[in-house]
Amino acid sequence: MNNQLINRLKDSVKVLLGIAKAIPAPVRYIKKNSKFYCPVCNKRISTFLPLSLEYIKQWSENGFIHPIFMAETLNIPFYSCPFCGASDRERLYALYFNKFSSIINSKQFRFLDIAPSLSLQKYLNLRFPEIYYRTAGLMMQNVDDSLDIKNMYIYDDNAFDFIICSHVLEHIVEDLQAIGELYRVLKPGGKSIIMAPIFLHLKDDYENPKIFAPYEKWKHFGQDDHVRIYSKEGFKRKLQASGFKTKEYSINDFGIENFHMAGIHKQSVLYVAEKEMIAGDHFYQLPMTNYQ
Repeated sequence: MNNQLINRLKDSVKVLLGIAKAIPAPVRYIKKNSKFYCPVCNKRISTFLPLSLEYIKQWSENGFIHPIFMAETLNIPFYSCPFCGASDRERLYALYFNKFSSIINSKQFRFLDIAPSLSLQKYLNLRFPEIYYRTAGLMMQNVDDSLDIKNMYIYDDNAFDFIICSHVLEHIVEDLQAIGELYRVLKPGGKSIIMAPIFLHLKDDYENPKIFAPYEKWKHFGQDDHVRIYSKEGFKRKLQASGFKTKEYSINDFGIENFHMAGIHKQSVLYVAEKEMIAGDHFYQLPMTNYQ
């Protein structure tokens, strides 16, 4: 562990203990010739910030039973951008949009962002200012639509060209119902980024409906508001069971240098679920009058 990382961890401990205050990113994070770069806020930086020690503290105190370094998409020492706060997975999404921006090519393009992060929301609005961009969430303020992802009745079938649903499904007991709704509101030929915590040592999804107490959820699921941890194959099976065709984008697709520069762990994977267009089918999108 290098001195820079040790100092950052010490700073985080001081904040956690209440003997120091978190402050905005100082000038020392700016480095013009740095190899690190946040594709979300478009800034070059000297380093990224580690995952909050509150998580590590909870995992340690409650005896988290899973090996944390088997998490597929999680870079603990380089978790967030010191400027915009974008997590490593959100920086991965930005790399995807930068690489495949041609899929968003018209003013009629309809985009749904479920439980949006502020940093990625700002990025999308700047990157694609002409698209129809809508946000939704059940427990969030300042979203366009307050709704339960398991029943998005205000949206017509085939309503959106693209959907982001990032780290939502692990909070939902009836996740297959939620995935089915994502499939329903996605336009044939549309794509969606669907992500959730995946641990590579698991052969099947890990869940237990008898676990309720917060400390038990920290122990078994890594957070007190999670109800499961997904296995890689289990996650893909659920997406495919709902009708999605899944594609995985890894370091081989984005390049080693881009992953390193954006602070993304080499074993990270982006899941894009597509709703296939039926051959010979002429799709007509109904007007979205329910919520405009």
